[in-house]
Amino acid sequence: MLFPPSHQARTRQVLDTLGATLRAWLVGQLVAMLIVGSVVSLGLWMLGVPMAFLLGLIAGLFEFIPIFGPFLGFIPIALVALSQSTELLLYTSAFYLVIQLIESNLLIPLIERRAVDLPPALALSAVFLAAVAFGPLGMLVATPLAAVALVLVKMLYIDGVRGQPIDLPGDRGDGDHG
Repeated sequence: MLFPPSHQARTRQVLDTLGATLRAWLVGQLVAMLIVGSVVSLGLWMLGVPMAFLLGLIAGLFEFIPIFGPFLGFIPIALVALSQSTELLLYTSAFYLVIQLIESNLLIPLIERRAVDLPPALALSAVFLAAVAFGPLGMLVATPLAAVALVLVKMLYIDGVRGQPIDLPGDRGDGDHG
């Protein structure tokens, strides 16, 4: 109702695409959290770390926080492993480092590229800029906001102003945006 009747259909289409993009991003995050939590649980169990499944759940939940979440998720794992032995701490640290390298360099970029078509460099830049500007809360919302900004630029500028149709997540796939 805030837009003239001649622009309401286009506005609805843009908002629907934004909603689809945010849903896809959230599903992607949940998939990454589930994969990391499951792999960490299984690996800690195989290493003989007590409370492996609880620690894997904690690690999976912390995956939602970009950049620093994996480090925060490792703290309880390290403390439990250290309570058993220094050797177990070293094995657990090596295992967790490998998991995080795979997650950071392969899993998250693939999921974000597939879910929201967000280039990894743009996502990383958005997280750092939001962290500088808004602190920890900015880091939490940086990636979805970058995805929203990318959709808006594509739909309102590239497609709307320049007249170059593009396909976006949630589109019908015919390049026709109204």
